[in-house]
Amino acid sequence: MFWCLFLGVTISLKEYFLARHELQEVKTEIAIFSLVVTALMIDVVITLVFIVGAHKKNPKLLRVYYKYGLASLVIIFLLYLVAFGIEIFNYYYIIGFQYLQDVIDTATIGAGMLIFNLYLLSMIRSEIVKLENNTQLTFVNHVTNPQCYMENGVNN
Repeated sequence: MFWCLFLGVTISLKEYFLARHELQEVKTEIAIFSLVVTALMIDVVITLVFIVGAHKKNPKLLRVYYKYGLASLVIIFLLYLVAFGIEIFNYYYIIGFQYLQDVIDTATIGAGMLIFNLYLLSMIRSEIVKLENNTQLTFVNHVTNPQCYMENGVNN
């Protein structure tokens, strides 16, 4: 879920190349950089929560990561729409569709990342539901008598 890093670096680089380096723009760069670093630190901590929760099969920790993932996905999607709108505005009004391929590439990369994160969150939700239902799927493979059975447990 390193969307924050991707989006922050993209915006910072774009402003760096377009800016004339006035004092106000330097302050803007520092503010954006500090927001990106803060978001990255939060993301690393929550990712560690996910790793521990998945290793220990703790549905509460997985649910924390799931809720964080949903919230960050919505926020990053909205920020992506703003960045994409700025890019279209720049190309349409300032540059004039000479670099339409850049707009298409940005849309494709953003859509791909969105689809991947939705898939990841659906897999995490599936694991949470499985752990909360206490469903155990066991394969027993004895040479003479192979079996597969499923036990349904009760929620704790």
